[in-house]
Amino acid sequence: MSRQSDDKLPEVNASGIAPSADAGPDLTSGAGAAIDPERVGRALESIGIPLSRSEAHGLACGLLCAETTAAAKSRWFTELIDAAELDAGAVAAHGESIRVIDAWFVATQEQLDAPDVVFSPVLPPDDAPFGMRIDALGDFCAGFTYGVGIGVSSRGNRALPDDSRELLADFQAIDGVERGTRDDAGSGSDGAADNEADYAELVEYVRVGVLVILEELKPVDRVAAGKERATSDTPGATSGSTDFSRLH
Repeated sequence: MSRQSDDKLPEVNASGIAPSADAGPDLTSGAGAAIDPERVGRALESIGIPLSRSEAHGLACGLLCAETTAAAKSRWFTELIDAAELDAGAVAAHGESIRVIDAWFVATQEQLDAPDVVFSPVLPPDDAPFGMRIDALGDFCAGFTYGVGIGVSSRGNRALPDDSRELLADFQAIDGVERGTRDDAGSGSDGAADNEADYAELVEYVRVGVLVILEELKPVDRVAAGKERATSDTPGATSGSTDFSRLH
């Protein structure tokens, strides 16, 4: 996918921000390349957006699964700017940070569209405290389900396919895991190893679940663009088999 690489800011209007689908500088090194998460975090913080990186990423992914790219991007920025309670003038004053998160959205969209399945949720690194990683996975799931809900609502509340509905229910269950009560992966090496294995399984389940929902909600767009993904051979692509209570 080609996109502009100039330094134009996303368009700001009286209602907030309404970026074009290709606005923003190219801060990546190719389709699916990741932008430095620390840079994204600083950008979100500098604007005063109260969402975590994981929740903001989940929101972008959910909207992209249920909306056109242009509509998803416009709504994503609107949600972020509204959450920060900024007017158009304040948004314009944060030009560099806006460029960073704009490019992050573009990179996210490219990851979801990539034929080699490079997408993964934005989460803390593996050496981060276990409780922090669980909380972040819940944040991603919360943002994602909210984003899909917005998109489906804006397109007439069409009925979701069975797999998508079950996956979203599972994502809500992951979001419902009690937050802030776990500082490590368990008491003792065996408990830690078991919890790490469960966490890795959940992350993969969420990752593949997002791709399944994208394929179910936007199959025509994907085929027409010639960017079909092969998700059927990836473990964990079906819902209903994960015991979320193990991480309570």
